[in-house]
Amino acid sequence: MKTEKVSELISVENAARRLGLRPVTVRQWANARRIERVKLGRRVLIPQYEIERLISENTIPRLPQRGAR
Repeated sequence: MKTEKVSELISVENAARRLGLRPVTVRQWANARRIERVKLGRRVLIPQYEIERLISENTIPRLPQRGAR
């Protein structure tokens, strides 16, 4: 049985804006299945949790301050 993920769905354009990317890039990633998508007819929507996952997985932690203990 598949576990359901409930999340707000956002447009490709809005997802691209939130990530600082072009909509064509988000569409390419969705088509290549690099990110999950919901397809309703011709419309493609991106779950909000995918945006959060992309940010989380690609965040590079800061270095500790020099001299901090």
